[in-house]
Amino acid sequence: MALISLELAAERLGISTQTIERWAQQGLLSIHIRSHAPAKEGMLCFVTVERLIDEDELADVAESLGWLQLSAEGWDEGE
Repeated sequence: MALISLELAAERLGISTQTIERWAQQGLLSIHIRSHAPAKEGMLCFVTVERLIDEDELADVAESLGWLQLSAEGWDEGE
């Protein structure tokens, strides 16, 4: 399971990050949260939060949605 950023996932599919977020809201994808906080005592530090997607899960969802879209287009043509 390779995790990639939402931005990279969107770029690879040629879609927006909002589309990926919408798929996650619909329960089609899981967004994984990874946070990083530098461990420096006595210093103010910022926590970095990354939102990540599993590459394999993304490919499965994109493929199934593509097939659904092609199928729907095929039905429209037959009418």
